[in-house]
Amino acid sequence: MLFDRMLQRRPDDAEVLYGRAEVFRLRDEGSDAARALADLQQAVATPRAPAEAHRALGLLHRQRKDSAAAVQSFEKYGARARGARCRAGA
Repeated sequence: MLFDRMLQRRPDDAEVLYGRAEVFRLRDEGSDAARALADLQQAVATPRAPAEAHRALGLLHRQRKDSAAAVQSFEKYGARARGARCRAGA
């Protein structure tokens, strides 16, 4: 998988981790949810995590019936997304 090769070069690349996590989250076969969770948790732990990583993590928590974690992730997504719009001049 392309994401795996990219992460071999830069294992802490939050955008690549987010992209790979989305593949796992959306495919949702076998251990995909656990792999998505691990990638998303690693991505959001970095200061350069895309806002969408927090949203995807919230969706995954909601799917896993972890409402408290889902709300926390969605709140972080909302704050990050608003901040990105402000920096872009929207």
